[in-house]
Amino acid sequence: MMVSLFLVVSVGVVISFGVLMHREQNIGSSTTQLRPNLSPSQRRRLVELKETIIDLNSYVPIRVCNRVAPLPPDEDIQATQQYASCPLLSNPPEQTTILMLDNTRLFGRTGNNLIEFFHSLQYGRDKGIVVGMMQEDWPTRMITEMWMAVRNDNTAAWKQMMEQTFCIRVFETADELNQFKEVVRMDTTDLFYYEPEVSRDEHIGFQSHILRALWRSYNNGSGFDVQHAPFRDMCSAVDAIFGGVILDPSVYSVVHSRSLENLGIKLSKVVSDKYGCDPIAALEMQPEYVKAILEPLGLLKHPILCITDNQRSEVLERLMADPDIGPNIHLIPPEASWSGGDITLALLSTAFIGNPASTFTGFIANSRVALGYYHNYVFRKKEENGAWINVCDDRCSFGQYLGTYEAVFGTGPSKALQLISQALGFASLASFFPPASPVALACMFDDPVHATNTNVYVPIRVCNRVAPLPPDEDIQATQQYESCPLLSNPPEQTTILMLDNTRLFGRTGNNLIEFFHSLQHGRDKGIVFGMMQEDWPTRMITEMWMVVHNNNTAAWVHCQFASCFRILS
Repeated sequence: MMVSLFLVVSVGVVISFGVLMHREQNIGSSTTQLRPNLSPSQRRRLVELKETIIDLNSYVPIRVCNRVAPLPPDEDIQATQQYASCPLLSNPPEQTTILMLDNTRLFGRTGNNLIEFFHSLQYGRDKGIVVGMMQEDWPTRMITEMWMAVRNDNTAAWKQMMEQTFCIRVFETADELNQFKEVVRMDTTDLFYYEPEVSRDEHIGFQSHILRALWRSYNNGSGFDVQHAPFRDMCSAVDAIFGGVILDPSVYSVVHSRSLENLGIKLSKVVSDKYGCDPIAALEMQPEYVKAILEPLGLLKHPILCITDNQRSEVLERLMADPDIGPNIHLIPPEASWSGGDITLALLSTAFIGNPASTFTGFIANSRVALGYYHNYVFRKKEENGAWINVCDDRCSFGQYLGTYEAVFGTGPSKALQLISQALGFASLASFFPPASPVALACMFDDPVHATNTNVYVPIRVCNRVAPLPPDEDIQATQQYESCPLLSNPPEQTTILMLDNTRLFGRTGNNLIEFFHSLQHGRDKGIVFGMMQEDWPTRMITEMWMVVHNNNTAAWVHCQFASCFRILS
């Protein structure tokens, strides 16, 4: 036993030292991927000892598409010992609080949703509560599409694996929740921007443990997802291009081009301001930028794969037209290209170039770090001498959007409060237009009675405090904005801007701004803003303003018309 342990530790030291040294070498000329320069006998020993006994437990390294992850065994074992136990699951239900992930209003797409799930686990760990989800809700659907499939149609075994792996509860019926002490819920936006209550190293350690758990159970085309549908093979793109090479994986690089829809430039600036990286380079992916990374590594003569959202075809066209890059661009066959296949292809690459504003890039970079892959080029800037450098280490993506909520969303609730308070005269109106007519604000903050001349002027009162709004300013605005000529037009001549979209952007502050802007849009375009009687705008507004006083529906309708919109039943 001692001999086996000594051999593994010895090889482990060689591996760790070799990888550290190898990061500084030209890796394009190597036939291995981030491996030390071992002799044939050392290589055979490494292969033979992959599953040797360590600490009296059988350590099995993480394999992805027949490739062993270069993660030092001691690091993996230490993290497992630290994070794998689930003491809260042993507590009786009456002493257990559940953070329930059953919110269908998701924030963003796959990259964001993965972060929301990971942050929920961090939140539960920080607060001492258990994360819960229904058996077929968004977290389980998202995960089983790429990892942790239901094998042999054994849902009970799958449920146990999920609960023990992530220290969560998976429920089959809502009635099961009744036995618990408390059930709490959070907006997925709040989860996305959740700030951990632990150190950065602790947060990264825990998140890395979760990522390793996923990759130990990646889907290989055998089994079903949680909705009993067959799934795709995570190795589809890798196998389509390189086949199932085991000992000497192909040397290649992956470029992730992501436009981020219309928010691309804004999000890039947010990340740039936080980390000091170039705000445009990773969006444009100019050939010079890519070559500045690949040439020093000796990778320009090896395959270059592009994964993209296909919204900016000119990026790939520029790279293919470049005389140095173009000849080595390899296209992923359409039948093999999908989110899971692209993620795995990037995970196993020799070098990865990504967009710092993309959470899809962030997930790939985090997975690579968690599994021991380095050479990640995401947060870059150009120095005065023209050289490109990384502005932070490979772990930057673990905190990609932490602390950036207001920078991304504008200013959230404070912006809405500022607009309202300024409209009521509590601050200067120099910088902002009134978000709604004074008549509508009167309906919001007082009885729905508002005079239009100084003889019978009734000031706006909030909690028995008179708003310091000059009467003439209030009256003038009322005369200008109160009339709603479009509401008099016959329906066949009226266009309705309908606010019945349940996928809202952000939280209350954002939603108020969206409501105000819809009124402005209707006024600008000459159309009427409409909503269903019990949709999100009416629920949001009547929660704080414009209730039906004294069962006086007519007065409430007056407030409706004061804002020049239609409520449909």
